[in-house]
Amino acid sequence: MLRVVLDYVALTSALLNPHGHAARVLDYAREQRLRLFVTREMLRTESRVLRHPSLAHRLDMSESDLDDFLADLPALFCLVPESATSETTRSPEAELLWCAKEGHADVLAVSSPLLAEDDPPEGTQVIRVDQLIELVDHGA
Repeated sequence: MLRVVLDYVALTSALLNPHGHAARVLDYAREQRLRLFVTREMLRTESRVLRHPSLAHRLDMSESDLDDFLADLPALFCLVPESATSETTRSPEAELLWCAKEGHADVLAVSSPLLAEDDPPEGTQVIRVDQLIELVDHGA
């Protein structure tokens, strides 16, 4: 089973657009066709993003419903445990790479190319979300 980390844009897109490629990745996770990995910091960031007024209205949820939705969100993911010494704040890009490394991800699915200085962990393939869909659909 593929071990996958979604970048922030793909994750937000999956939660806002239930008909897009990124949402299919969430469906595959629910169907146990792949495993999605996140860190607590990634979930906190996603919570802040979804609460932003420019996006919150797209979810068409009350504040209480959004609270419940966000409380249930970790059920879709495998949480990458924080190390006891990990008290440093990482950039969003560094957080993705750290999650991929610590989660032993096969795939880091991105919505845009990584910066040249952002090397993925050894053994982690960086691909677009639509390419991930093709991999899963063809039995990877």
